[in-house]
Amino acid sequence: MFKTPFSDAFATSIIKEKSLVLEGLWDSPKALLLSIASKTLNCPILVITSGEREGMLYEDLLFFQEKGIFELPAWEALPGEEVRPSVDVMGRRMEILHKLLTVKEPPIVLTPLQSLLLKTPSPSHLDKNFLELNVGLEISFEDLIEWLLELGYQKTKLVSDKGYFAIRGGIIDVYPTASFTPYRIEFFGNKIENIRTFDPISQKSIEKKTSLTVSPGNEEILLKEAKELKTLLDFLPNSLLVFDDLLQIEDRYAALKSLEGAKSRFFAPLEEFLERAPKKLFFTETGVESLSETTLENKSGRAFYTGKTPYEPITFEMFHQKIDAKRHYHPFQTPHDFFDSEDLCAGVASNQDMKGLQLLFLSENEKEEANLKASFSILPKNTTFENGYLSSGFVLSDVPLAVIPYTELTHRKKIRRTKWRASYHTPVVEYHALEIGDFVVHFHHGVGRYLGLEKEKNH
Repeated sequence: MFKTPFSDAFATSIIKEKSLVLEGLWDSPKALLLSIASKTLNCPILVITSGEREGMLYEDLLFFQEKGIFELPAWEALPGEEVRPSVDVMGRRMEILHKLLTVKEPPIVLTPLQSLLLKTPSPSHLDKNFLELNVGLEISFEDLIEWLLELGYQKTKLVSDKGYFAIRGGIIDVYPTASFTPYRIEFFGNKIENIRTFDPISQKSIEKKTSLTVSPGNEEILLKEAKELKTLLDFLPNSLLVFDDLLQIEDRYAALKSLEGAKSRFFAPLEEFLERAPKKLFFTETGVESLSETTLENKSGRAFYTGKTPYEPITFEMFHQKIDAKRHYHPFQTPHDFFDSEDLCAGVASNQDMKGLQLLFLSENEKEEANLKASFSILPKNTTFENGYLSSGFVLSDVPLAVIPYTELTHRKKIRRTKWRASYHTPVVEYHALEIGDFVVHFHHGVGRYLGLEKEKNH
């Protein structure tokens, strides 16, 4: 669909060159180029973001490549800080890292800079800290309890939060850190007889399952106990390293380096990634000259900006490193710029007779498609409608091919809300599970100690 003279040239360049720079791009064309790079190189792609807007890039990537796209979140706090990282985030990180060990096709991984720099346990050590359980598995009740404790899970009376387990007769309830729901494991002797999910509020069983993966209970503990610390590049060897926005990432790097937590042994220097990655791709919203001092070996001038010379060698400085790269020409334009009109409908209508113009409209449902057809009443002959979503449109002016999603009319982006668990409430019954000796606060009398219940004698 998007095989054009430029896409072929970019595919050739990404194979041939070690470092490329592309200027003035936004999320949807970046997603297209990442998809081309993935299919051309057949290697993992590690996309570094500033942590502010990778959600749109992720959604755009799904249009070009449905499988093998992962987001690795960052801790909210740095190692050593008083605030403990969210158990949801730690669980998701462990889940994604574990998937990277078994994924068949080379993945595309989006990760904020802070997440990239945080070291990891070695792949083999991480793999050992995942427990696979299934119905019919022969394992002693006591061994499973010991496993859970070794994985960092805490014993409690009633499981309502991730990272905890409880024992009730021949049943073990556990809430894996990477799971949406807690699980109930029923034993018959030394054999798992049933596995069910359950509601942490009502504590009632929900659905039968045949298997369960128990992730590590606490990434912080796992890091501290690991004999050898590694980085994401050990999970994604020979990756193409992509910088989503040079200026934002450098600003974020400078801010991180000033914090004490980033100076701990748990953080890797960004220079290590620059040195180890065999190929690098740099995106920047503005020209490289506005970011740092640059050196051009052979100034192409107008030949570069017209596409006659597809790239020019350039040296610039970022992250206190000198980077040698090739600045790559691209023919991407926004639809408004290409049609030279603030009113996109009028711009398309006035250019309908443009020779070779291809128009692709994207909509997520029939209603959106109907609205598009009603808005663009005069269309070129070579116009198609497809189901799909992009955060914004683009035009490849060398074809020319205009891709116009419904968002170009509404200017409404998808709002992504990450769902970490099925329920965020603590069961009311947990507040009443008092033991003798517990401190309590009385509404009228203040702080006291719970001494138990006694039945009043009738006189």
